[in-house]
Amino acid sequence: MRNHQQQLAKCLRLKQLYIERLCGTKFVALRPLPVLQNGTHEQLEAQIRHCHLCTLAKTKARPNVGYMPQGARIAFIAESPFLEQENLPILKTRGGEMLQDMIEKILKLSVKEVALLSLLKCAPPIGYNVSEECFNACAPYLFEQLQRLRPKIIVLLGAIVSQHFLPADFENVRGRLGSWEGMQLIPIHSPRFLLRNPSFKRETMRDLLFIKSLL
Repeated sequence: MRNHQQQLAKCLRLKQLYIERLCGTKFVALRPLPVLQNGTHEQLEAQIRHCHLCTLAKTKARPNVGYMPQGARIAFIAESPFLEQENLPILKTRGGEMLQDMIEKILKLSVKEVALLSLLKCAPPIGYNVSEECFNACAPYLFEQLQRLRPKIIVLLGAIVSQHFLPADFENVRGRLGSWEGMQLIPIHSPRFLLRNPSFKRETMRDLLFIKSLL
């Protein structure tokens, strides 16, 4: 009964935020949403799938909760979903294939061993201009996922993801170890950036070897 009441209260709070957003209120989520006592991954995933807090919810984009294997030591955070299907580590885009190569060929891990999450929970349609409000609406879900998973290392893929965890400019923190909520994190270039700027692959290789030394 207690868990049901907590779940209901949280759903009502999300509905209130949605109404406030329709009225023009802006907010920035600086801290994780409170974790439900005895809450399950299924409950969190259901909240993500039924979220209507940002304008992406009005498109045909479908939420993707990501991939969170129990006991994962490392989590990769992308700007938007890489996965073809939620809860399955299937990476078929060019950026996704590059990320898989990073994991398997450099870190020597199976892609099934790592968490694959994203800041945005919906992949924006081609040409869609994602507003900062969309990122801020999705961020609490990612923060709660990380609080539940608590990996040893969080790898932030790109400047947009990095700025939601670290206040400094991306170039000043890239490749350097930081912390968030008691977890180690390190920002590196995203695969999508590297596809457009292959000259940065060498320094990304150094960053990945540094990450490997921490595992």
